[in-house]
Amino acid sequence: ADICLVCDITGSMDRHIQLVRDTLDMLTKEIKNILCSPPRFAFIGFRDKKDKVQLDAKDFNINVQEVANYINDLECSGGGDDCEDLVTPLKKVLELDWRSDCLFVYLVLDAPAHGKSYHDISDSDDYPDDDKDKLLEKLCCHYRYS
Repeated sequence: ADICLVCDITGSMDRHIQLVRDTLDMLTKEIKNILCSPPRFAFIGFRDKKDKVQLDAKDFNINVQEVANYINDLECSGGGDDCEDLVTPLKKVLELDWRSDCLFVYLVLDAPAHGKSYHDISDSDDYPDDDKDKLLEKLCCHYRYS
């Protein structure tokens, strides 16, 4: 199985990042029990569009400890408005080295996506017209039906 964790790593997620690390360990154990083979993990951490470093990504690796160490070394920082840029990290997911027939993408975030079609808090969204082309929906459909 190929499993990608896509995680908000803005400042508001600092207190939740340990749960991501714990989930990685739990997923590894569960999938080994089900599939009798170790999964490969990738990680994509994302921040807001205006942050200096928007993405922190690690491509697939069978060594779960290496991925966990990568997550441990990340610093949750940045952010600003209440909404998240989901389009950029999901585009990055498409660039990963997917090999398995069994694919999973987990999204971990604490707020809705940019774009007024995804929420009703436009006064807290610096990019309310961000997804006019419905790219987020297209990307999600790609994952669901591919």
